[in-house]
Amino acid sequence: MKKIIGLTGGMLSGKTEVLKIFSKQGAGVLSADEIVAGLLKTAAVQKILLKEFGVCDKESLKKILENPTRRKKLENILHPLARREGAKIIKTMRGLIVFEVPLLFEAGWSKYFDLTLCVISDGKDLSARLKKRGLSKKDFEVRSKAQMPPPQKAALADIVIVNCGSLKDLEVKIKKICKAIKK
Repeated sequence: MKKIIGLTGGMLSGKTEVLKIFSKQGAGVLSADEIVAGLLKTAAVQKILLKEFGVCDKESLKKILENPTRRKKLENILHPLARREGAKIIKTMRGLIVFEVPLLFEAGWSKYFDLTLCVISDGKDLSARLKKRGLSKKDFEVRSKAQMPPPQKAALADIVIVNCGSLKDLEVKIKKICKAIKK
């Protein structure tokens, strides 16, 4: 039986680690960010972006995120394409599937999932996470403003994972969720 979970959470909350753990548990996994990265390499999408914004490279597109109106235009182009591509991939998968979508609620995608899961963190190790990802505090703030606040995402989600312990603690939580879903 196919069960599709939409995974979301705030920036640097641990979504990628959660996705890796689900994969280790045998779930099929996919990431909207990876799908978008692939789309940005296609001539068709590059053509659309060049026409609309005059740029199509990832670094230049990041600057668009600073302007709410232009960011919304970019999202209106990329979100439907990413959703369709994700749906195609999901059709080829079986069993438990976890689709990481950072803007799941903001983009209105929750209706496409059997369950939604939100990862939140306490932000105590934010500096270390920023450094690990090569992000500046300014990049983090700009991107965070484009997202719903984590407590609001958590309120909308079916399941909330609080990621404020060790990786082992996170693994235990995911294993329990997998076990409950498989029942």
